[in-house]
Amino acid sequence: QAVDSDDEDDFPAYEVPESEKNFEVVPDGAEPERKATAPYYIRDCYEQLSEKEKYEVFEAAFFALNEMIRRKAIGFVDIASSLAKKLVYLEDKFSTKDFENVRKQCLISCLVMRPEIAPKLARLIYCVSDILQKAANAPTVVKMATSLADVVAPLKFHPDAFVRSSVLFAYFSITLAVPDGVFFELFGNVVRGWIEWSTMCADDVDSSDQQRKIAGAIRCENEAADLVKFTVLALLLLISFLSQQKLAKFSSVVLS
Repeated sequence: QAVDSDDEDDFPAYEVPESEKNFEVVPDGAEPERKATAPYYIRDCYEQLSEKEKYEVFEAAFFALNEMIRRKAIGFVDIASSLAKKLVYLEDKFSTKDFENVRKQCLISCLVMRPEIAPKLARLIYCVSDILQKAANAPTVVKMATSLADVVAPLKFHPDAFVRSSVLFAYFSITLAVPDGVFFELFGNVVRGWIEWSTMCADDVDSSDQQRKIAGAIRCENEAADLVKFTVLALLLLISFLSQQKLAKFSSVVLS
């Protein structure tokens, strides 16, 4: 008897594995999400932050870093200063979710677990702020400015006057580098906080003499004046690096 090739009995039943039943439909043009195992050692984490091609390798290290710092993972003490520097310069190459917040938390953790690195970080902030000023006409200036503002935020209340002065210089550089229209759009809601913090520095008896004069020069009576006189902060801060006598003379003339 001839065999019917269409007879279903000729084909054994195929059980579809559960792993094949559950799948994710990827939109056209998109890539399926890739995941990598988090590094076990903080030195490996440090190295993976330099990854330039595989986002899953970078993010595995990036999101594991803060917990490693907080528990002082083996090797952290030796690389704390270099790690803080890497975090300051770290770029969001892969548009990583919550990048700025995670980076800021990692920097805070570095300062909490190794407070002695703060002066080195302050010197780095001076350098970055200077670069920002020179990049005033660059297309990336806005991104650089917002990143710098996030980096210096945890240092505003540091006990070292030199560290706080680096924050003042960073705010000065942001004000100088970012175009007026964009500046008020991005920082208009936080400028008041910058002013209040600067005023507090002026009232703090532990502040350095230079910092008190810089901060005291921008005392204002109302919010409208704050935004105008914040520009004066930039000028005063610049002059303060020249000499205290020039600062005192300028303050008496401009703010009289």
